[in-house]
Amino acid sequence: MAEILDWVTRYSPPVVVLLMLGGAFLYVAKQIIERSIAAEFSAHSKELELVLERRSAFKDKVLTSRYALVTDLSSRLERLMTNLNRIRHGQEIPDGFQVKNEIVPLTEIYEDLNINRLQLTEDFHALFLDKANLALRTSQMAFLERSAAAKKEPGGADGARWSQIAAEWQRLSDQIRQAVDRHFKLSEITM
Repeated sequence: MAEILDWVTRYSPPVVVLLMLGGAFLYVAKQIIERSIAAEFSAHSKELELVLERRSAFKDKVLTSRYALVTDLSSRLERLMTNLNRIRHGQEIPDGFQVKNEIVPLTEIYEDLNINRLQLTEDFHALFLDKANLALRTSQMAFLERSAAAKKEPGGADGARWSQIAAEWQRLSDQIRQAVDRHFKLSEITM
């Protein structure tokens, strides 16, 4: 305010009016620029927030889908091994389990492993592939034993080999369980 009074005493009234209008113009321009910058930052911030929300939703969906796939493959392999043990012990197996020389659930597991390789990640894919390969070797032994028993031939696979398979199966199951815990942090979830 003191500056305006100083201008009035120094300059003519039209110059003072021009100086005041120039000052007002600069003040309004400053306010407009500050608000537009704030609005731009706000819009950019909201856009970034929406992108992060979409990315987070996508990650959540991928993780949920991956978890469902991992648990599905794990349970299907366990059921497969249960049926192979039934074959080994001469018990009946479910209809459709074996068609000629093909074990239908094992073929489906191999297909799903290949179809869902990207979703599983390489770690899970390798672990499940190892487990499926072990199930394939086990099926070959079980069918050999069943055919030897049907022909009343002595021999077949010995108990030590079956113990090795059981130990390998447990080792792979433990590795899958550890990978699931590392990947999904299940042990950190509390009630």
